[in-house]
Amino acid sequence: EGSNASKSMEKSPEESKNAPRPTNIEFKSQQGGTWALDYEQVSSMRVDDAKLQRFKCKKLRNFYKTQNRVIDKMLHNLSSRYKKLEANTDEEKGPMVPDRVGNRGGERSSEIDTPLVSIAITGSLALNVVLLCLKVAAAVTTGSITIIASTVDSALDLVSGYVLHLTQRLIASSDPYKYPQGRKRLEPVGIVIFACIMSLAAIQVIIEAFKQLMYGFITGEPDDLGVGVFGFVVLGLTIGLKLLMYFFCRFVKEKYRSTSSDAYAQDHLNDCMTNTIGILAVIIAVSFPYLWFFDGAGGIIISLWIIYSWLETAKEQIQNLTGLAANPFLLQQITHAAFCHHKLIQKVDTVRGYHFGEGFLVEVDIVMDEKTALKDAHDVGESLQIKLEEMEEVERAFVHLDYEWDHAPEHCL
Repeated sequence: EGSNASKSMEKSPEESKNAPRPTNIEFKSQQGGTWALDYEQVSSMRVDDAKLQRFKCKKLRNFYKTQNRVIDKMLHNLSSRYKKLEANTDEEKGPMVPDRVGNRGGERSSEIDTPLVSIAITGSLALNVVLLCLKVAAAVTTGSITIIASTVDSALDLVSGYVLHLTQRLIASSDPYKYPQGRKRLEPVGIVIFACIMSLAAIQVIIEAFKQLMYGFITGEPDDLGVGVFGFVVLGLTIGLKLLMYFFCRFVKEKYRSTSSDAYAQDHLNDCMTNTIGILAVIIAVSFPYLWFFDGAGGIIISLWIIYSWLETAKEQIQNLTGLAANPFLLQQITHAAFCHHKLIQKVDTVRGYHFGEGFLVEVDIVMDEKTALKDAHDVGESLQIKLEEMEEVERAFVHLDYEWDHAPEHCL
């Protein structure tokens, strides 16, 4: 497993020679044998949910849940991909006719054109503007470090919104001649910049909180907190509205795989947590004067959480930008799709998958008989490339055709 998964999957010469190409989703040969798993065979391997609930061992239950996800993905590939290929196949013209005018991997609809994504981004931006105005007023009237930390967080939310909005515009206006693969990788770059800005601002709030705490402990005369109803209403309103926007952005992210919506969802969740801590700290500090330091401590806790959460986000995005290997689950799907693609494929030699920004770049080496006609070999390889690029996780796919497998890797690493 890992980024270079060599597979020993092989069809016998007799199976490769006699088995017909798939008809709809059936893979059975006229002789009764098979060269790939059929739909019913794969489906029968699934463990139903009712049986899963009866498993007492949690590890065993999680194992079969993972296996079910793998099987569900295989079933999806078998039912949808082959149906599309069959609809574009002419039996008299050869073993495989790729969809040359259909949707190619690079022509997926962009999240820029999706109304819900635009609503999530614009709505989040508008909410941050309103909450910032309210928090500035609350911070000025109360002088609470906790509310000031929350205000700084909201101000930086606007900065992050501008960064994400700018990257979206740059992606949408990409010149196909200057950037043949598009500029979708600008989005994770923008998130990394945003994470750095958030961390630096949080560090500044921590410094101010320490100054206030040191002054209070040394002089014994801490600043009085004038937090009234307005301050509590602002924090409570922030929690409620941010929670609603979190669920909406999360829904959009899951439906359209939008990195921007995911960033906003994380931001809204962070705000819910930090403002909950903030309102509790302020209540304690106001209700019990001898616990005045809870206000400064609440500001420090909020700032530390901001630093931790966004540095984790930056780390994930940097790994994606630097080519982190695909997880074994995706490699299994790709290997299965390649091996079951056509009877002329005798072996799947190598499967590689690694991050290409948010999506994955995939390389597949397949082995065919050296006497296979160039036209047939080309059509099988191109149709496999189209199939792989139609997987939502795959940004680009490259298929290499070979007639033997006993050789050194084609690329120097």
